[in-house]
Amino acid sequence: MPIRMTHPDHGTTFAVGPEVEQNEKHGWKVEEKAPKQKPAEAQDVTPVDATDLKARYTEKFGKPPHHRKKQETIEAELRE
Repeated sequence: MPIRMTHPDHGTTFAVGPEVEQNEKHGWKVEEKAPKQKPAEAQDVTPVDATDLKARYTEKFGKPPHHRKKQETIEAELRE
């Protein structure tokens, strides 16, 4: 299985077997695996009723939001 390695000048690469040891001699570092986490927007999010958002948008701007406008965009525009 390939191991991801980083170098301050050369960026990242993948190495296998003895190539890992050779790369470490030349300044490459094995990148540690970070524990998987939920995306920030998925943590502690309370669901919002889309019809309520559309009603609030219509009340504020005098017209309903475009049918392709994302819920996050509508929420952001209502906060402005």
